[in-house]
Amino acid sequence: MRETDKVDAVALIARKVIEDLARPFTIMGNEVRLGASIGVALFPGDGVDYETLTKRADSAMYESKKGGRGQSRFFKPWPDSGF
Repeated sequence: MRETDKVDAVALIARKVIEDLARPFTIMGNEVRLGASIGVALFPGDGVDYETLTKRADSAMYESKKGGRGQSRFFKPWPDSGF
């Protein structure tokens, strides 16, 4: 599988998670709606250990939140970000 195919597959999974969570469901007679902002960091390009990957996925998640609800972002090193 090519790297671009892997990235496309991860993007599709993230989109499906966001869509599935956005569907309303009922708990004890109350309609509940959830939303998600997803940040993605990929092994090994974005890091080779848990701590680095987690920090970078977290950074991508905050960028996702800036874009509005129901977004996902892949980690990108930003100038002066320390990454």
